[in-house]
Amino acid sequence: MTHGLGKAQRLILDTLAAIESERGPGTCRRSDLLKEAYGRSPLLQAKVAARITAKEKSRERMRIAAESGDIDAVRSYALNLINDGWPTPSLASREGGAIAKDLNPSKVLARLVRRGLVWRTRAAVGLTEAGRAATLLAADVMPSAKDSVGSSGE
Repeated sequence: MTHGLGKAQRLILDTLAAIESERGPGTCRRSDLLKEAYGRSPLLQAKVAARITAKEKSRERMRIAAESGDIDAVRSYALNLINDGWPTPSLASREGGAIAKDLNPSKVLARLVRRGLVWRTRAAVGLTEAGRAATLLAADVMPSAKDSVGSSGE
């Protein structure tokens, strides 16, 4: 059942199984799932940190160019601020956006739902019986993918 799962799918499935083992079977909020998956994957944490740092450096370069009086730079800097939140988004929202970009939870969860391994509503997600069985079987057979999440969203 878990044959052909991508690294991100395996991470989400393993994370849901870990949450269920802590809290018992039931519902998990999607935001809690993403935070927990982020905490379980050092590679995902490094990607998110690098993305945030690069964005902050880019914004700083735009600010410096805007202060020099370049009208195009002023326009770009203003649009950047408006698009990202005024004046800057909080660390939590920057991390959340970067996590979603690297993990692509909508795509990952849709594929897991299609396989019958998880169910989801707009804000909640949980393992199906097939998902529970697959995580138990995979834990005995395959190593966890928590340290190697690709950006392909699979």
